[in-house]
Order: sequence, then C-alpha cells, then structure tokens
Amino acid sequence: MRAQSLEENVEICKKYLERMAKCNVLLEMELGVTGGEEDGVDNTDVDSSRLYTQPEEVWYTYEQLSKVRPSTLVLLPRNVHPYARAGPGPYLVCSS
Repeated sequence: MRAQSLEENVEICKKYLERMAKCNVLLEMELGVTGGEEDGVDNTDVDSSRLYTQPEEVWYTYEQLSKVRPSTLVLLPRNVHPYARAGPGPYLVCSS
C-alpha cells in the first residue's frame, strides 16, 4: 500500500537504488494497493480489481529501475497481506 502515486514511488526508489547498487544491495518495493487500512492510508473502499498489482505498473517500474541498474525483478502476485502471510506462493523472477 502506498500513499504516493506510482511515478512518485518509482522516483523515490530510483534514488535509493542508485545508492544501493554501489554496494550490490537489492531493493524491495511494493506496487499497487492493499485492502483495508495500513499506516494511516485507508483503502477500504477501493475497487477489488485494484487489490492486485497491475501488469502495466510492473512494466513501468521495471523499465524505470533498469535505467539505474539492470535489475532482477521478483513478482509476488499477492499483495493482500492476510493471504500473503498464509505461506509461500507462486512467484516469477525476471532478470535483465
């Protein structure tokens, strides 16, 4: 869940990645929204289709972060926290 737009989120993460890449450290970030309320952001009324990260959000993020550092992208296709905590699920790794 994030309070900022996708573009702002990516720009913030690009700044961190620029610093982290020098130390060969990976960056974890969240895309999309989660249902309910967390950290003062209330998404209780969000359309249920938005509870899953959208493919275009992933592609945009990958394109932007790859400009800073060729990236490994691990996609966890569940960002509804109670379900994500239920155990390991399917994931996809993309490398450039």
